Amino acid sequence: MNKDIKIEISTLKNGATVITEDIPTYDTVALGIWSKYGSVQDNDKSGLCHFLEHMLFKGTATYSRQEIAQKTEMLGGQFNASTDYDTISLFTKVTSNNLQNAFELLADMAQNSVMEREALDIERQVIISEIKKYNDIPQERVIDLFNDTYFSKGSLARPILGFSDTIAKISSADLKSARDFFFAPKNIIITAAGRVNHEELCAIAEGKYTISNTTTLPTPYIKGTRKAANILQTDDELINFCFAGKSLPSNDCRQYALSYIDTIFGGSTTSILFQKIREELGISYDISSYDSPYLRDGVYGVIGSVERDDLKQTLDIIREEIATLKREKISAAQMELAKSQLTSQLLLNAEDTLTKNDLLADNHLNYGKIMTEKDMLREIERVSIDDVNELLEEILRPEEWTFAAIGNLDDDMVALI
Repeated sequence: MNKDIKIEISTLKNGATVITEDIPTYDTVALGIWSKYGSVQDNDKSGLCHFLEHMLFKGTATYSRQEIAQKTEMLGGQFNASTDYDTISLFTKVTSNNLQNAFELLADMAQNSVMEREALDIERQVIISEIKKYNDIPQERVIDLFNDTYFSKGSLARPILGFSDTIAKISSADLKSARDFFFAPKNIIITAAGRVNHEELCAIAEGKYTISNTTTLPTPYIKGTRKAANILQTDDELINFCFAGKSLPSNDCRQYALSYIDTIFGGSTTSILFQKIREELGISYDISSYDSPYLRDGVYGVIGSVERDDLKQTLDIIREEIATLKREKISAAQMELAKSQLTSQLLLNAEDTLTKNDLLADNHLNYGKIMTEKDMLREIERVSIDDVNELLEEILRPEEWTFAAIGNLDDDMVALI
């Protein structure tokens, strides 16, 4: 590791991992407590992990819901949480002099949330309302429809938010058991990026993060069985669709090569799909590549919305442009433009401590090591044009992709797709 990059990692006696990136010139610090597991663990209680995320803010053995809100405002920070298929996290950004108070509050919320019945029932209704709102947004709902189709009966088929009927059955005991599993020391990573002293944070974490190790075992991952297509019939004339297939898991080192393909094919305003479908033909406002890597799997393809009469043409163009790209290969000029875009994005995003904090956790969870911006820039630079063109053949295979759509599609039109 370069001596000028102050990144340190330690394993505490209680089993937790602590990773810090000290940036002495900053006045702020981002903190996070990350579980190594996410909603893949929900099993038959779909939405449990996300429900837990909500309840972390609803009171602990020390502080009421109102007192937690007051303390976060007094610290002047941004306190939030997030649930994904592979992780659940609780994080904040505060001024560096508030590091200890901020971490103690995060640790209290992660370990001692009381899951009081009245608060639980109120939040249950909030989540059911959130599910209904989400289901009213076809651009969002089509992702769940796709996952249910592509990962049918697998761990990734269930929506992170869950279903109204499963949320209705989740109990306080379920949430406490989930809390003790997800946030057990052996299952967490504690991260901090900004002005932070590594030894100081380790000492704080050793003293304040003391929950006993869980005896609950992780739920085995189920891959699921792919289906070719799934249509949710609605009255909407605008068709929201996802057309995608097998890609790389998040811990595959070829993710850097895939980022070139994504930038060139559909992940930017200069991309092939955006320029052709939106700029030249004007048949879609929303059209882009869809890149969704998970720890044990990955999906890549296209997501968008079009008028029903333009759907077949859109899908034909996607297939044609893929065939052309695979036949003619990615050029040196396309590689240089993509490299410039990827480099700029990395450097711009890395100026924020919350982003740096995310990268500490992501790199450790996915690759088992910490990578600085210099390391990541080196990986971007290392990708060759042969690496990218070889990966094209593996990833862009629309003949094997799954199609999911929401809208007014009759059987005759579906048959043409």
